[in-house]
Amino acid sequence: MAPDISIVIPAYNVAGYIVPTLRSALAQRDVATEIIVVDDGSNDATPRILEGFRAEPRLRVIRQLNQGLPAARNTGLAAAVGRHVGFLDGDDLWDPVKARRHVDLLDRRPEIDLTYSWWRIIDDAGEVTGRHNTEPPERLLGGLSFEGLAIENFAGNGSTVVCRREALLRAGGFDPALRACEDLDAWLRVALLREGNIALVEEILTSYRMRGGQMTRDWQRMLQGWEAAIGKARLRAPDRIAAVERMAMARRNRFLAYIAYEAGDHAAARGFILGAWRASPRALLGDRRCWLVSSAVAVASVLPRGLHEGLAATVKRHRAERARLRATSAA
Repeated sequence: MAPDISIVIPAYNVAGYIVPTLRSALAQRDVATEIIVVDDGSNDATPRILEGFRAEPRLRVIRQLNQGLPAARNTGLAAAVGRHVGFLDGDDLWDPVKARRHVDLLDRRPEIDLTYSWWRIIDDAGEVTGRHNTEPPERLLGGLSFEGLAIENFAGNGSTVVCRREALLRAGGFDPALRACEDLDAWLRVALLREGNIALVEEILTSYRMRGGQMTRDWQRMLQGWEAAIGKARLRAPDRIAAVERMAMARRNRFLAYIAYEAGDHAAARGFILGAWRASPRALLGDRRCWLVSSAVAVASVLPRGLHEGLAATVKRHRAERARLRATSAA
């Protein structure tokens, strides 16, 4: 019988992170899994580390010349035989019950094609940062729909999603021509297969690692990817995109302001947050993140850079410490 879920792990130069990622995939409980690691032409120690897992019968390694993240995901998707397929980037982590929760939901609700969970953010060392996403569906502009995804990629990152494998194949998988937002593009195409086919597993089940050099920290690349993904969606559903495009631009600019601020490009962050408010105040008034980013950008605009950086570092340190204390208390 086919496994319940195929876990596809695209891996490129993740020698410092791949072991805990693999262990989190192998630790999935009460579910039949296959794990497919696609080594996308790594030139660090990643291939040698993967050799150390050769004895694990649930794990397969596919090696290919470097083609980029979307192509690596497509390679894993093509090789998968599970009824469902989930994607776990080579530096992220799944909680032990994640696969089971998603499989249960998909099996219980045949009208659903795409599921995602809430997530937490961890740092380069794997420590909790105190930042997480627990946005309930009723607070999402546009809801769990094509329109909602166009306004904001509520799935957040590629490691939160589990799909029906056949649905993702029917939607066309991932576009290897995109340099960013290839996951948003794929989820939008899945959402167009039929109405009401997206659901949330309302638990924090994914740990998304933020580290230097990530694509999601490059606001110029993310902007290009977003424009390409929305442009493709506009061709497929022009009226539906037109109805939400101003709100989508507002939420996009809020996100880009955050990325630019985190990168220390305060001038770009200021431009994006002003552009967000101009695009659609309606899309931002109830968005706590927008108020936080707006406040941070305003403070960065008036304080000397050194003083601002020290203040921001103190805030992050206290937030992470509170998160660690909460985690210790829960354990």
